[in-house]
Amino acid sequence: MFPLDQTSWQGTMRVCINDEQKDWVDTGQDWTSRDERIMVVHLNIGSELLSLVIAYGPNKDEKTETKVEFYKALQRELDNAKGKIILLGDLNGRVGKWSDRAAWRKPFEQ
Repeated sequence: MFPLDQTSWQGTMRVCINDEQKDWVDTGQDWTSRDERIMVVHLNIGSELLSLVIAYGPNKDEKTETKVEFYKALQRELDNAKGKIILLGDLNGRVGKWSDRAAWRKPFEQ
C-alpha cells in the first residue's frame, strides 16, 4: 500500500498494489494526490496510456461551496487526463429527492 504523496499517510486515499503487480512503480508510472479527495494514477499498459482518476466526493451534508469546488477540481482533472480515462471512486452523488423514492422503485416492482 502506498500513500498518496508517497511520503506520508496524511491523506485519506491509498493505492493498493499486489506484490506481484507492483513492478509498475519502478517503471516510470506515477500517481499524484491533487488533494485529499482526488488522486490520478498514470499507467502504461503495453503501448497504451491509461489515466485512472480516483475521487471521493463530499457527503450530502457538506457545504455547497465544498461540493462545487470538488466537482470543478474533478472536471479539471478529467479535462487534463491523457490517454484512456477511467473514473473510479465514490462521488456520493444523489439523484432526485428522498421523498421521490417510490418513483424510482416502480420499474423494479414488475
